[in-house]
Amino acid sequence: MGKSEKRRTVVEKPYHIVGKEETQELAKFLAKNGQALLPMVELIEQSKLALDELIDVLGRAQIEAVLRLSAQGIAGPPHPGKKGGAIGWHGGEEGTV
Repeated sequence: MGKSEKRRTVVEKPYHIVGKEETQELAKFLAKNGQALLPMVELIEQSKLALDELIDVLGRAQIEAVLRLSAQGIAGPPHPGKKGGAIGWHGGEEGTV
């Protein structure tokens, strides 16, 4: 591809491809027309909030899994019935710490 080319789409409307060489022109346009950036900023902020929430949920689940594996390593897998050794499962409660 050359410096910048005009192409035709399926709907036969030409569009302009901005190459790496033209980033200064794009920066000038965006600086002049800052309002064009607002929708992108809002999307980035929403994505960050969604990622923060995902990381929080996954982090808690990972810590819970490590604690469960640690308990199983010490007491064996939980099972109904009589206690089989010196250390056993007693019960659990819903909630967070």
